[in-house]
Amino acid sequence: MDRTSYEWEIRRQLDNTTFYKKLQHNPTAEFKAKIKAQLDALLHSDNISKREHAFMTVDSPVIPVLYTLPKIHKAYTGVPPGRPIVAAIGSLTENISAFVDYFLQPLVTSLPSYVKDTVDCIKMLQTIEISNDVFLVTMDIESLYTNVPFIGGLQAAEHFLNLRSTCIPSKQCIVDLMETVLKVNYFLFGSDFYLQISGTSMGSKMAPSFASLFCGYFEQEYIWKEHNPYLQYITHWRRYIDDIFFVWRGTENQLKLFHTYMNTSSPNLRFTMEFSTHQMSFLDILIYRDGNKLGTTLYRKATDRNSILHGQSYHPVPLKKSLPISQFSRIRRICSSDEDFYTQSDDLERRFRERQYKLDWISSARRRFEGISQAGCLQTSKKDPAEQRLNCIVQYSPLGHRFKSILHKHWHIINSDPTLTCFSLPPRVVFKRPPNLRNLLVRAHHPRQPEHRCGHCAQCNFTSKTKFFHHPLTGKKMYIKGVITCNTNNVIYMLRCPCGLAYIGKTTRCLKTRIAEHRSNIRNQDDKSPVAIHFTKAAHNVSTLRYTGIEQVKPPSRGGDINALLLRREAYWIYTLGTLSPRGMNEEFDLRPFL
Repeated sequence: MDRTSYEWEIRRQLDNTTFYKKLQHNPTAEFKAKIKAQLDALLHSDNISKREHAFMTVDSPVIPVLYTLPKIHKAYTGVPPGRPIVAAIGSLTENISAFVDYFLQPLVTSLPSYVKDTVDCIKMLQTIEISNDVFLVTMDIESLYTNVPFIGGLQAAEHFLNLRSTCIPSKQCIVDLMETVLKVNYFLFGSDFYLQISGTSMGSKMAPSFASLFCGYFEQEYIWKEHNPYLQYITHWRRYIDDIFFVWRGTENQLKLFHTYMNTSSPNLRFTMEFSTHQMSFLDILIYRDGNKLGTTLYRKATDRNSILHGQSYHPVPLKKSLPISQFSRIRRICSSDEDFYTQSDDLERRFRERQYKLDWISSARRRFEGISQAGCLQTSKKDPAEQRLNCIVQYSPLGHRFKSILHKHWHIINSDPTLTCFSLPPRVVFKRPPNLRNLLVRAHHPRQPEHRCGHCAQCNFTSKTKFFHHPLTGKKMYIKGVITCNTNNVIYMLRCPCGLAYIGKTTRCLKTRIAEHRSNIRNQDDKSPVAIHFTKAAHNVSTLRYTGIEQVKPPSRGGDINALLLRREAYWIYTLGTLSPRGMNEEFDLRPFL
């Protein structure tokens, strides 16, 4: 799919005024004020605590954006339909949605149709005994998230919230916050802002629970009630969000009438259906008749490709070694017969070979599960809470193993501190992905030029037009990657004194404003300014101060906390240039923005 087709499909969906409304401006400030007022009111009424209020308050929100994932596994002509997803990390409602979801999830898991995952489904299937005349049936709810109406979804959630054993926070508090998440679901596509006016969006943390409760209420009213004329034919009804499996003990004609009944019971839900007397796919398993029982094996869509992480990929070796183990374990859990397990193992081994995994990794993982039955693999082991450890998350690099060994070697220092008894075990070192080629090569803007004077301010006399600066300790030439003048804001800058020491600072304001403050501090011998303290002790004249703007930090196009970004870059340059005292004038740098 090319860019034009991709954008055409998104515009096609956004033109549907039943679900989306185009806005004439950026509504972030307006929505932020409304949410603040709502959270303040909930705090004052003791519906939420100060900690919860702080958690749900976002000072520097990121603007959500819309993208789609093409449904290439669906039948289509021309451009494949797209599954709309709103990327809402850091948005106004991200934490409100998470707060609401915390209280909705227990309600979802208590639904009669709830199935947790593949393992849960397999355990249920193992209990079924069938006769020769039953049908295996699956249904799919079309565009569920988009089609859940605000009012109907809120009413369904309210119904199940009434069944809670506790009333803290109040039902009305949760419903009101849920309504806010739904009605403040705005996003950016291209340069246009839109508001979703019906349904919820994938990307919101509460969306699966919200949609599942709506479906659960539908099931309660139209499936499990006695007025359902087809209730007697339905057994083992299970639903994973919008995917449904059940066993039908009626005739084929009655099944088709039931399908019609389903599609006429709600104006919002539309069901597609597939059925067979022999086998049927559900989630990632193929369910088939095995005598009077049901067997399972692995199911892969015709459009699935070999997407296993490449064996030469720049990832930790333990991670790559664990992938064959986890994948062979998966097919052992899914395959009920040894014959299916060996067939699927042959295919899995071929796919790992294609991705250049070491043969001993593959064969070792395969042998590990050849001697285990499906029942043995389905047993879950509970982790000992006493052995749970904190995760220390660091960016992966070839030196990662050294970091881990140093941390463990000196952990006794932490253990010797009586105030840190909560850290009895050393943390588990977890690696996160470093920037990949796309992050390094793709740029949204044209290359920028080096630093210049603005040419008409008092601070111009203390800098010069330059393309580079020198490392204050090694003298290495370092090039400036930006157009920086005295009027530039969001800048990381370096101050130099006559004796060669350097200071790294950051400012969100115009650079000349911050430099003027430094000069004023020096003249007034400010004892709170490390630069002024050094100039006073060394008897430097303020006229000898020199500065260079070394980096401009661009604000994220969708908003966010620019100060946190500046603090990270400031810490980076303090470390890189070695400007901490006594080798420089910086007294400290803040690591909190990295947490």
